[in-house]
Amino acid sequence: MEVTVYDHLKKIPKGVIPVAEVWYARRFTESNPLKGYLIMEYLNNIKAVHIFENVPLKSMEQVLRAKAALEALSLRFTSEEKKQFTANFTEVFADFYTEEAVEDVVKYFRDFGDKKFQEKINKLEKALPNLLDFPAVERLADEIGMQRVLCHGDLWSMNLLWRPSGDDLNLAAMIDYQV
Repeated sequence: MEVTVYDHLKKIPKGVIPVAEVWYARRFTESNPLKGYLIMEYLNNIKAVHIFENVPLKSMEQVLRAKAALEALSLRFTSEEKKQFTANFTEVFADFYTEEAVEDVVKYFRDFGDKKFQEKINKLEKALPNLLDFPAVERLADEIGMQRVLCHGDLWSMNLLWRPSGDDLNLAAMIDYQV
């Protein structure tokens, strides 16, 4: 589905959502389940900004604007275009958040450092069943009357490509759309 996202991103004016140009793409299909790929523009002068590093507020505003533009773009999708995005939340994320995986993460944080996060981990552990109730997440938009929008799906620091400009960072591209 990532190729489909890039096809839609080509339709909007350049610069609204910072993106590397896609020169060629091969989709995963039933007859091609293993060899999907994207051949993209090389972006030079890119700085990796790790999850533990601070990003200036002005720079984060660029991410929020791009995210909002992506979601607004999807509000204009025709019913045919919406059908291109068939995977529901549960199909996409349930495999990542198995009971065992969640228990491992909780254990990792419980054992982290000098165990200074115990109280917070206890609260998180109590909240997790509600946060990981995938059928409830699926129904939420309908229950509160919101239109569904296209979300990035994997928006974290390593999928934001930054170009340094003095003390500022300029968003060069958002990549790895997992919708």
